[in-house]
Amino acid sequence: MVSEGIVLDAVVLGSLTLSVLSMMIAFACVFRMRKQAVITQKLYQRMDHNLQVSNSSAVGVGKRLVAVERRLKHSNRLQESNAVSPASAPKMPVIDDELKDAASLLQAGIDPDEVSRRCGISRAEASLLKMMHSQVHEAA
Repeated sequence: MVSEGIVLDAVVLGSLTLSVLSMMIAFACVFRMRKQAVITQKLYQRMDHNLQVSNSSAVGVGKRLVAVERRLKHSNRLQESNAVSPASAPKMPVIDDELKDAASLLQAGIDPDEVSRRCGISRAEASLLKMMHSQVHEAA
């Protein structure tokens, strides 16, 4: 018969082997989790940067839009007070050369993507200018 000591030695050896294998798996999991945490952190930082860029662009477009709205209201008040027809009303000054060039290109019928590329303004600004240009012509 098998002695009780040999059975106990086999059980202890099996238990030790299982413990060592469990520890190796645990260390591998911890290593993998740390690696994944680093990747997740980098993705979070990139997303945060993209959000900041998007927000700053939106603020710039918003400021320009507010300035254009003020000019439009001012122009409307002048037209109402002078009873000037829209066709003979003076054109509103453009904020800067980029927008002036963009407005003239849009009036010529060029696509907003191309206007954005040529004038160095965002696609959103070019589309906004096109929309405002079409609304002014519809109102006239």
